[in-house]
Amino acid sequence: MIKNLPFLGVWRGSGEVLPGIQYEEELTLELFGTPVANQVRFGSKTWKAGESYESSPMHSEYGMMKVMYRDEENASVELLLTHPFGMAEIETGELANRVLETRTFSISRSPTASNTVVEGIRRRYWLDNDTLRYELFLKLTGREEFLHLQAGLVKNR
Repeated sequence: MIKNLPFLGVWRGSGEVLPGIQYEEELTLELFGTPVANQVRFGSKTWKAGESYESSPMHSEYGMMKVMYRDEENASVELLLTHPFGMAEIETGELANRVLETRTFSISRSPTASNTVVEGIRRRYWLDNDTLRYELFLKLTGREEFLHLQAGLVKNR
């Protein structure tokens, strides 16, 4: 059973695609499955700042996270996500000291995938008082890893 995952809930806020493009986001992290399975539904949708997702969607990703606790505070995690441009990814990582960090383990693409340059993703989530903050780093073909997104979200429910 999820012991101490501080990130559960529905979070809303804003972020920045670096450099300088503002967006709004809703991130949902909810328990599902059996009580002992440690499964978290992961859903994120972003849209142009000042608009709505329905009128100006930017990106979405959906999947699940498996949390495997070593003790009350620390766990290994697996994050399985799909992206609308035809990419599916598995990230692995750690939850330690109330910080969640993951990085790409594998990427697969559908036959009609429109994005073939993403080689890796690294994420870092942490709580800053009542704000869930994150950074997302990208590794593209022929480029060094770089900070792509950063955001701050507050719990909506």
